Amino acid sequence: MPSKKNIYIVGMLPFLTGLLAISVGESNPLYSILYWVVMTVLITVSIYGYILVKHEDKKWHILYLVICGNLASFFLIVTSWRLSGEGIFLGVSLLIAYICTVLYIFKNSKKVANAIYTPTKNGMRFIWCVIILICLSPTTYGAARFRVEVLGRNIDFIYSISFLASAIFFATIFLSTVHKLKE
Repeated sequence: MPSKKNIYIVGMLPFLTGLLAISVGESNPLYSILYWVVMTVLITVSIYGYILVKHEDKKWHILYLVICGNLASFFLIVTSWRLSGEGIFLGVSLLIAYICTVLYIFKNSKKVANAIYTPTKNGMRFIWCVIILICLSPTTYGAARFRVEVLGRNIDFIYSISFLASAIFFATIFLSTVHKLKE
């Protein structure tokens, strides 16, 4: 059985998605400062949990997964927003979509977990979700870049949606474990 200490590797996910969020679009020191504050808190929590062997506690284990997954999802939402020009209306719309997704998954976490992880006739639905996401994101991005290069039209919104899809995917995967805390 793998060591439960490996849970702290999940902390790399918000780290990488956060780097993506601050690297796209125009440089803004405020985003960098906020990112590093969040990462400092996450690193501190990770070190605290590792030293005090909190990863052996089931609640800590699940909460750490959920927090890292939500941070990664949030940073992907920020990436999507920044790619689309940082419009207020779009930012609010993305945030509302994300909050609605999180609330729905939190409320129905057991149903969502069963729908994702229950084996089906053709394999696990989870694998199909991953395959669709892997195909959708680069395809959307590639199609948008092609249109920009060939037609000269800037349609950042289209490929920013691929990051929104990834954010909702991460939120679904990580938040579906919350039902274990409720039990």
